[in-house]
Amino acid sequence: MSAFAFDQNDDWDDTPETELLRAQLYALLAHLLLMPPKMELLLTLQNLAGDSSNLGQCFTTISLTARRMSPALIKHEHHQLFHTESYNYVRPHQSEYHTCSATPIDQCLQDLQEDLQKSHIIAPAHHGVNQDHAGALLELMAGMISGAFGRVMDLEEQQHYFKKYVLCWMPLFFEKLETSEIATFYMPIATLGRQFLEIEKQAFEIGI
Repeated sequence: MSAFAFDQNDDWDDTPETELLRAQLYALLAHLLLMPPKMELLLTLQNLAGDSSNLGQCFTTISLTARRMSPALIKHEHHQLFHTESYNYVRPHQSEYHTCSATPIDQCLQDLQEDLQKSHIIAPAHHGVNQDHAGALLELMAGMISGAFGRVMDLEEQQHYFKKYVLCWMPLFFEKLETSEIATFYMPIATLGRQFLEIEKQAFEIGI
């Protein structure tokens, strides 16, 4: 898998290479789920270089798909997939799933807000989405790794948020997105997300 630059900022200057790649992948997935890519990002995706690894193959497919779709088509697909009035709606919020805990689903957002307060994190706000949106949660993981919230959070803290707010439902979300009848651009994005989360899960289990 080739390294790629995405929305890099000063917080990432001293981040080790492996952690930088983790943060960039989380940030890329977050951005694409929160909003369709504009031309600058689309050009970056068109130039992604893949390899024979699972993630590398995802990058190759994303690159090929990005070359044959216009920003307007991708924007339309994003709207059809992630807006509730659409017939093809793929639920992007944790609170829309029943897989996370024994608590009522309306507690998901409250639990997240309480954990963020304990960690002294002010999460970025995005118009039209709650903090438990898949993109917002992946953006949160990117910031924890890169130090965007004032410090690099240790692996134990990262794992807490990953298990409680990502792993418990997002693989199912990516599976539904990957198999959506209308997902063209977002199909390989979903494959990338699903495979990346599995790698993260295994890495956390062995303490890397």
